[in-house]
Amino acid sequence: MRYSLWNLCAQADAPTLLDALDRSGFALRSVETAGVSTAQEFIDRCAETFGFPSGGWDSFGDDMWNVLFPDDDEGDKVAFVWNHADALLDEGLDAMLHAVDVLAHTGRAAYADGVEIITFLLGDGPNFARVDVADLFPTLG
Repeated sequence: MRYSLWNLCAQADAPTLLDALDRSGFALRSVETAGVSTAQEFIDRCAETFGFPSGGWDSFGDDMWNVLFPDDDEGDKVAFVWNHADALLDEGLDAMLHAVDVLAHTGRAAYADGVEIITFLLGDGPNFARVDVADLFPTLG
């Protein structure tokens, strides 16, 4: 099983995952969302983390495109790591689904430009499996 456009992983495996992504040549972007439970809180946290003005879903897609598309010196692979994504599961599932849709759309659009953008949602609980780096990145073994 290789990684796909978006992936669910256990929060406990963050160090292993980040190391594997780095060794695989991905530029890293990450956001910490512990305690975030609404769509606006998620957008605000991303805006604060990445330095764009906080708005709504319409501007969020454009802002995240600018955040995720690699700089000229970063190559053509970017990984977006969303830490504690499970915080939205109880009260903000609609926000999580909308965010994943925006991120997946960004990943598909970038792929058409020859850029690989993948998203990792990290969290705790049964929806977030432990990472087997050899499965996600076979060349790292």
